Amino acid sequence: MGDKMKTKLLNITKTILIMLAIFISFKMCTNIKAINYSNFYYINVISICVLGVFVNYLFNRTEIKLTKFKKFLCYLFAIFMIVGEAYVDAKTITIVWKNIACIILSIIKLFGYVSLFKLAYQFLDNKLKERKNSDIKPKNKFFKWYMDKFEKYPFRTSLISILIIMGIYMYAFYPIVLSPDPSFQIKMFFNEHTKYIDGVIQRDPSIFMTNHHPVLQTWLIGYSIKIGRAILNDNFGLFIYTLGQSILYASCLAYSVKFAKKQGVKSKWRLILLLTYMFVPMFLIYTVSGVKDTLYTAFMLMWVLSIFDIVKNYHDKKIPIGYLIHMFA
Repeated sequence: MGDKMKTKLLNITKTILIMLAIFISFKMCTNIKAINYSNFYYINVISICVLGVFVNYLFNRTEIKLTKFKKFLCYLFAIFMIVGEAYVDAKTITIVWKNIACIILSIIKLFGYVSLFKLAYQFLDNKLKERKNSDIKPKNKFFKWYMDKFEKYPFRTSLISILIIMGIYMYAFYPIVLSPDPSFQIKMFFNEHTKYIDGVIQRDPSIFMTNHHPVLQTWLIGYSIKIGRAILNDNFGLFIYTLGQSILYASCLAYSVKFAKKQGVKSKWRLILLLTYMFVPMFLIYTVSGVKDTLYTAFMLMWVLSIFDIVKNYHDKKIPIGYLIHMFA
């Protein structure tokens, strides 16, 4: 048997192991005597075939040469997958070795997921090598215009782009998302009794403000409500706070994109960073949340960028006073 045929058979074997690892669950073999073989029928056979052909195609086109560390990660991730599936299927890891069928399935899953992660690692490595020295060359007119603005005005373009997407969240969650913390802060601002006052010694029994939450942020929320009440109502005041917080938060995110350009980061990576800010829900939901973490995150980002800039560019220069004020504020 030739080397090519051996390679093809090995690739087919790996593909089969991957399909079994993905589509066969521990629920199917918790009790060997009571296996419901009809469960296998309900697995989407078409999906298995299509995915299997695609995976085998990738195996035949990809020569896997990974470092020892990456191979170790493949085994580690495979174990994580098996443990995760065990808890999803049976709420316990003991199902992995509950009986012979489960042990066999665990071994199949281990080698299947290892093969899958090796293939994924090698595929990504090859793609990154292909694009290592390349950059974005847009052909679409709008995309070309956008990238031109993105290069000339990185902060302004990023800020407007982020705010447009943030606007969708602000509209959907108008006026704000109030969790317990900001709700208590509003009560504190209007001098109402909260549980936090019970744990401190009051200098003035008539004042119920504490520093359990940032006092400055408590004032910002409270005065926003007062302004909104004077204009329209309390909800509009909360929206004023959300809007101000969103602009500040988006400005810090946009500045990080501009900062990346100053450090010589290629446009494609800066665009990916911007798209992450625009479409990963974690960043967007922060804008409509009244918790202190939103402003904290914004200023922490600026602090980290300042530290990076000082370490890289001011190791033999005098540190600007503005950096010191920002870092210790």
